[in-house]
Amino acid sequence: MLMPSRQYWSPALKRWVHLDSCECARDQHLLYDKGWGKKQSYILAFSIEGAQDVTKAYVQDWEAALQRRQRISEGELERLLESVTSRRRARLDPMTVAQLREDEKTQRLFLEGNLGDLEEESLPPRQSGTAEWKAARGEDGMKG
Repeated sequence: MLMPSRQYWSPALKRWVHLDSCECARDQHLLYDKGWGKKQSYILAFSIEGAQDVTKAYVQDWEAALQRRQRISEGELERLLESVTSRRRARLDPMTVAQLREDEKTQRLFLEGNLGDLEEESLPPRQSGTAEWKAARGEDGMKG
């Protein structure tokens, strides 16, 4: 199942920040996993400057997520995203590319959980939609 997620790159935080306008949620990366009970596999972020796999920010159990990731090998996915990034940065000046690479270090620290926890202890189930619709989609927060 493909479930799009919205993110924006925060220059101040130097990382991707989760957004969900339907749920009035900002920077609640575990909303779908912990709050709704979704089992996600791939969450990819794209910008005009590149592409990155940000899945680790959206799942509590990375090892379980890795077991669900069967569409492409991890190495091939990494090479593909690096290729997209290289093409998107091909015409940028070297100083800009160097700054983007530096910013990516902060994002990697965030993905590895080294920038502190976000306040997501009690994330709600999906708020929008009828109870029946949320239950049918498995987005009511009920662990199956």
